[in-house]
Amino acid sequence: MARAHFILNHLEEAIAETRQIHDGVVGRIRIGFATAAGSRILPALLQKYRTHCPRVEVWLGSILTDIQTQMLLEGKLDFGFVRPPVISPKLTTMTVARAGMVVALRPGHPLLSRERLRLSDLADETFIGLAAGASDRLNERVRLLCHDAGLRSDSGLHAADSYAVLALVAAGCGVGILPEWISRTTQFQVQFRPLDDPSLTADIALVWCSDNASRAHEVFRELAETMKPTFSAAI
Repeated sequence: MARAHFILNHLEEAIAETRQIHDGVVGRIRIGFATAAGSRILPALLQKYRTHCPRVEVWLGSILTDIQTQMLLEGKLDFGFVRPPVISPKLTTMTVARAGMVVALRPGHPLLSRERLRLSDLADETFIGLAAGASDRLNERVRLLCHDAGLRSDSGLHAADSYAVLALVAAGCGVGILPEWISRTTQFQVQFRPLDDPSLTADIALVWCSDNASRAHEVFRELAETMKPTFSAAI
């Protein structure tokens, strides 16, 4: 009798697992991320996802946007968190977070007397951007807008990442234009003013292959959509 109960219990577990597999809630999802998504969006999203799909294996990797796009097209990733735009008829994009930009200034800079700044206010400043090869789509947009506004970018100073930009700003080498979230995390002696330019925002988009229809993937997309207000507040 005890053996019969043992077999019955295992049979019920096997049936339940088979149903989970059939529903797509057992398996694996592979997620790439870049920029702020890794530390500011993914933890809360993955925590909620694990409560909905605890048997799904999750693979996570920090990958540049262009490489993520290629991996998605090659079937090596299921989702990517990237800086838009991503242009491909085979990929679907959903903006999940949007933040403004800030100007990083050394302490005592005359422009700190203003509450908000426009690009035209920075025309006589030296712009410190990211070095070639380190920049993504957002940084390229910033660089072009700064060039159009007359900011000097030929100082010979190149930063590998946003924190290196802040170090150079703190040293009085110039000004930086960065996503708003950086103003809440820096430990450098740098002060910030909002950039009054609604056309320049730091967006993060979730991207996936259009033919990706498993239940595990569907749940991830649904959760990401419902959590968009939380994401924008976090970056």
